[in-house]
Amino acid sequence: MIPTMKPALSGDHFQNEAAAFEYVEAKLWPNGPVCVHCKGVKRIGKLNGKTTRPGLYKCYACRKPFTVRIGTVFESSHMPLRFWLQAIYLTNSSKKSISIRQLQRIFGGSMKTAWSLSRRIPEAIKTLDVTLMGGEGGIVEFDVVLDLHPVDLIQQCRTAGLTGRCVDVTTRLVQSCTLKE
Repeated sequence: MIPTMKPALSGDHFQNEAAAFEYVEAKLWPNGPVCVHCKGVKRIGKLNGKTTRPGLYKCYACRKPFTVRIGTVFESSHMPLRFWLQAIYLTNSSKKSISIRQLQRIFGGSMKTAWSLSRRIPEAIKTLDVTLMGGEGGIVEFDVVLDLHPVDLIQQCRTAGLTGRCVDVTTRLVQSCTLKE
């Protein structure tokens, strides 16, 4: 029996808007919804109506509506949340950055929408509070395919504040770098 492969973008949160909201809500609010206006958690209700937009909640403490989009990269966007999740996945899974034209072709939107996506996603990633890979003063090993002479690569690493050694392994340069103290 041949094992079947499941495409990466076949998850429910990539295909269904309600599932996309549930996915993002579970990530941002693991203990239930939190009002973005007053930070209340007790008197919150989900609004369900024919004309109510998906994922809308109302805080009865401050009497303001809110969704999971407010205060995130998704705010002030008319693009469906499932497309945002697809764009984030495609942007982060590509080896190099994905082009604006490619995003436009995938989602069928305008260049302005694709440009906005390609700018907002990296900016949101920059604001994340992440620790250095390998910890403070630790060793990080990575593979780099470059058309640089090893001496030039060492010079670039030193200029960037890194010390390390380069090993030529069948046209791949394996670089082991540590941060200078």
